[in-house]
Amino acid sequence: MIVQARWWDGVMAAGLIACAVLLAASSPFNRSLVSWGALIAFALVYVLLARRQFGCPEGPMTLRLFLSAALPILILGIAVYSYPALATLQCVAYPLVWTLPWRLRAAIVANGAIGAAVFLGYGLSPATGEGLAGWLTALGVAVLSVIFSLVIGIWISRIVDYGTERARLLDQLTAAQDELAAMHREAGETSERARLARELHDTVTQTLTGLVMLAERAGTSLRAQGRTDASAQLDLIEATAREALAEARALVTTMTPATPGSGLADALGRLAARFERETGVVVETRVCERRLPREQEVVLLRCAQEGLANVRKHARASHVAVEIVAREAGAESAISLRVIDDGVGPDAASSFTDGGFGIAGMRERVGMLGGRLTLAARPGGGAELAVTMPLVPGIAGGVA
Repeated sequence: MIVQARWWDGVMAAGLIACAVLLAASSPFNRSLVSWGALIAFALVYVLLARRQFGCPEGPMTLRLFLSAALPILILGIAVYSYPALATLQCVAYPLVWTLPWRLRAAIVANGAIGAAVFLGYGLSPATGEGLAGWLTALGVAVLSVIFSLVIGIWISRIVDYGTERARLLDQLTAAQDELAAMHREAGETSERARLARELHDTVTQTLTGLVMLAERAGTSLRAQGRTDASAQLDLIEATAREALAEARALVTTMTPATPGSGLADALGRLAARFERETGVVVETRVCERRLPREQEVVLLRCAQEGLANVRKHARASHVAVEIVAREAGAESAISLRVIDDGVGPDAASSFTDGGFGIAGMRERVGMLGGRLTLAARPGGGAELAVTMPLVPGIAGGVA
């Protein structure tokens, strides 16, 4: 049973004060040092030993836990022997053994031990005499108190266990609701990205495609008529339209959610195949077989999309390698993504990371998972986008 010590301090103080008042009002014979010493010892054992057990998880018997009950029971027997009226200490001794973090069987045994201590202390006390009447009185007091405390203690224990189970289930329900809310938010974001991608594809991209075709047709017609000046202007319009079309397609690719599949490797394979069809750039993928938490898979895929979008817009590459490698090294384990191209590199293309929020956004998103993102030129030419995150255990799941 888990209790709050500050409330139990008040109960214990009230019980000890009541016993002290009762002892102070007795005759000089009963106001012996033994009786006062028993009260003080009871209070010290509670403060220094028993109280420190409150709030601990229920577990097997330990020496400290045993002494937290055995010493108060022994002190109670001595107190009742010195002054039978101190059997009033039962009012705090019985609840004390029910608040200790042990199993129900141990609490029942301790309950019986308190009754035995009261019975022996009362029956052997010189104040009650050694006759049969004293022993019968002691037996009656002990039996009634044990039965009453057992009934109340077991009943309260069941109530507390029921409340603890309800609290545990409520925590699980709250966690499930939070997870469901997060999934709904993620699903809403994914749906909105898909909608925007479709809108861009069906409007801006189609319009730019038509503009490129018209510029090509008009340029061919003007060149056939020998009007080279107008043809050059149309060539410029065509080049600008093609560049805008490439940027629009890159944006659509970045925003389009990958189709859920059996894992990160499948999603990345579909992304690479689509990129090859649209650009003619050869994409080689290598993905480790290790399954990752869903959030890590999503971030890695988004980073790969952003890397390919940069290649499309700036690199002028003919070959791209995308690889995901897991490094198992205990606490230093990590998962790494590399997007490597053979293009002009970020140094040659000054606009490689300028004017957009893709790399900055990915860097922030990777940082939230404890990782880092870098974009740098390769010594032999081209660029390398590298993402490294701590490798943590998680439930295998598809990529959204």
